[in-house]
Amino acid sequence: LAAEPCLYPADLLQLDRDRSEASEWWVLYTRPQCEKALVRKLAAQRVEHYCPLLKKRARSPSGTLRTSYLPLFPGYVFLHGEEQQRYQAMCSGFVLRCLPVAEPQQFHDQLCGVWRLLDSGSVVEPEGHLKAGTAVRVTSGPLKDLRGYVVRRHGEMRFVVQLELLLCGASVVLDNWELEAL
Repeated sequence: LAAEPCLYPADLLQLDRDRSEASEWWVLYTRPQCEKALVRKLAAQRVEHYCPLLKKRARSPSGTLRTSYLPLFPGYVFLHGEEQQRYQAMCSGFVLRCLPVAEPQQFHDQLCGVWRLLDSGSVVEPEGHLKAGTAVRVTSGPLKDLRGYVVRRHGEMRFVVQLELLLCGASVVLDNWELEAL
């Protein structure tokens, strides 16, 4: 099956998009393996949301190559809306907990960074419980001007966009010449 839309509306994370002053970001913690069901329900209700998905390929026991689209941050869906939309999500039966976002602009910028990583076509990996490293800015390519941190793992330099509220993030491999220290 093809990947389901993980972003509604499609321009939610665009820089030039008009944002309502009344809208806030909410982090929805879902029941196990209910992220996509919640996303489908939110999309049907026209509620703005984002659930970043990773493409995973694996062979079944019979040898068939299968493609799955799994949440980058298992158990989390990010809702952008007003109190009424948050209430609709909470009444869906898929949400266990809802966390308000204290710094909405910073959180929006971090989600934009994750979206750009996934949209770049690079191989993206989840990063859990990060320790902040060197703050950098990407100087070229599809991720130009994106800000994040550098971590070194298995001899590779990885550029990380971190969601500070969740203490996790996403990373891609970049060369030193593509990065500038801040």
